[in-house]
Amino acid sequence: IYDPMCYPFTDPRPRDIVVDAENDFTVEAAAYAYLDPHIGGKFIPKYYGSFVFSMPIPQQQGLPSQPAGSRQVFAVAIEFVEGDPLSHLKSADYSEAQRMRVMGKAVKGYTMIRHHQVRHNDLAPRNIMTSTKDFNSEKLRISFLDLDAAEVLPLLKGTLPPKPPKPESPIKLFWDDIPSEMQEMGWVSLEWTEEKWNAWLVRTFLGDKEF
Repeated sequence: IYDPMCYPFTDPRPRDIVVDAENDFTVEAAAYAYLDPHIGGKFIPKYYGSFVFSMPIPQQQGLPSQPAGSRQVFAVAIEFVEGDPLSHLKSADYSEAQRMRVMGKAVKGYTMIRHHQVRHNDLAPRNIMTSTKDFNSEKLRISFLDLDAAEVLPLLKGTLPPKPPKPESPIKLFWDDIPSEMQEMGWVSLEWTEEKWNAWLVRTFLGDKEF
């Protein structure tokens, strides 16, 4: 739900909270609409539509009476995803093999989102839901949330390059590029160098026929 009343009025300067809410809503709804036919229910929640409705503007205590009015509130309807965001789990509770199993799924999901012409732009623990705390489970699924910072390439100005038949390999996409927030939160060991990260990419994705 994107309610202007939930946005800060100053940050630190005065902001147009209605514009902020509408911008976030528009980007998220567009990203889900483009991605859902391809990976809805897989690497992102299933998308069911977007809505705009009116709510009364609350009266502020201690201020002169205000005329009755309403505000637009924006909403995106998606699948309820069971589980926990990675940011609510402690990476230290898991072995390196378990953490890197989740990283493999996250890297693959991020790559698939990008292949379908949306750039998520925020690979971080707070944006990744895990379906179970058992990272050894065959039922482990990760879902990317928070698409309001995404770039929906078909909606941007300029010539859109043709979509390749297969996604770009994560080896190429993430070469020398350890996701910083994932490493800061311990999902990739702080001791891992780019060389070790690159070697893991090759072991994990070399020969994967999806790419």
